Amino acid sequence: MLLGAAAQTPGGDGRAAASFEHLNLVGAAIRMPGFDDTILGAGTQFRQALASQGLAFRMNSIPRASMNLLDPPAPKSEQAYIGHRPTAIWGVHGILTSDLRQLGLRNAQLHVAFGYRGNTWRPSGPPMFGMTGLHIYKAWGEERVELKAGYHINDLEFIGMQIGGSLAAGAQGVYAVIPYLTGMSFFTLPAPTLNVRVRLPGAFYVKSAAQRSLDPDGAAATARRNATGFRFRPHGNGLLQIHELGFRQAATETRRQKWIRAGLLYNHSRYRNLASGVREHGNHSLYLLADFQVLQPDAGRPARGMFAGGTVMGAPARFNAYHRYWEGRVYWMGPRASRPHDVASIVVARLGHSPARLEALRVEGRPFWEGSSAVTASYSIRLSPGNYLNGALTWTRGAAITPRVADALIANVTWSLFF
Repeated sequence: MLLGAAAQTPGGDGRAAASFEHLNLVGAAIRMPGFDDTILGAGTQFRQALASQGLAFRMNSIPRASMNLLDPPAPKSEQAYIGHRPTAIWGVHGILTSDLRQLGLRNAQLHVAFGYRGNTWRPSGPPMFGMTGLHIYKAWGEERVELKAGYHINDLEFIGMQIGGSLAAGAQGVYAVIPYLTGMSFFTLPAPTLNVRVRLPGAFYVKSAAQRSLDPDGAAATARRNATGFRFRPHGNGLLQIHELGFRQAATETRRQKWIRAGLLYNHSRYRNLASGVREHGNHSLYLLADFQVLQPDAGRPARGMFAGGTVMGAPARFNAYHRYWEGRVYWMGPRASRPHDVASIVVARLGHSPARLEALRVEGRPFWEGSSAVTASYSIRLSPGNYLNGALTWTRGAAITPRVADALIANVTWSLFF
């Protein structure tokens, strides 16, 4: 589909949205709800006035609350994981886009974004407010070649960890941390990047990025040294290469959806060796994900149905506290014909802890888990356009590396609001 072409999306006023859906998020691995699937809708005077000038503005907010149902809340000083005591994470994301018609460009977009993130438990991520996107998108040859250049968050561009490929239902499932440990940018922590995707014959594609790495010492260090997000290259933050090869086939009346992708993240920064304490080159991660539509009950809505998928990730144990990740998932897009936008899922995951990190804990005499296992069941319901509520229960053993905390049954409630 050309960026300037009409684009229908689930929701109400499809005709109003069709004229400027090309101003939505483009060129990413995930989908953001269309403008007609927002609380403000697509036909408001404000949106139509902006669209007449080739502009669009939207805001998203996805607050989350978590708590363990099996035990009383841990003391504040002893909290070891999200939900160990009642934990809240919240934020807001504002996005302004322009199709650059004033410059005479076609199939192009300027993307400017800001974000705020807060929480009640600081180890879950640094609280911050700043720029989260400032980049140019350009496509050539009916989107056969796509380029993004500027500041961006690459966890929306690669891997596709969100269930069903949708931001609305993407809060489900288990959190795979390995790509972030190896330097990939994510919400509220953007980085300068040059991304190129080439669509090959037969639904194959190849996509690569040259991104400035996040700080080798983690997200908190990144936020501390680059609070606004604009700093181009803090000392010690080197190049991160991301390369992905995939096959992505959309569902139609006569075929089922398939998405297979494999990739490499290679970081040229110097990371601390967990065994020796010396900073060295060589941190990287590998991933393989596959999702298949196994049932397609409604030819009129081919994207509905039952899906099965799996994930394998790995990274060097000498650099990363978590170095192996396995996941299996089954999910239903539109489990009932009357509710085609709901999503139900079951996810089973295993996270392996670094032997180098465990040996250091053993020497210190501290108790630890050698790995973490989790099972999550969740349901995301579309209450109204732009208004999604997700409830999930996660049983987990080894929720933290240390201390050796008891098994937990964590209730998660996520409210996804798109304005």
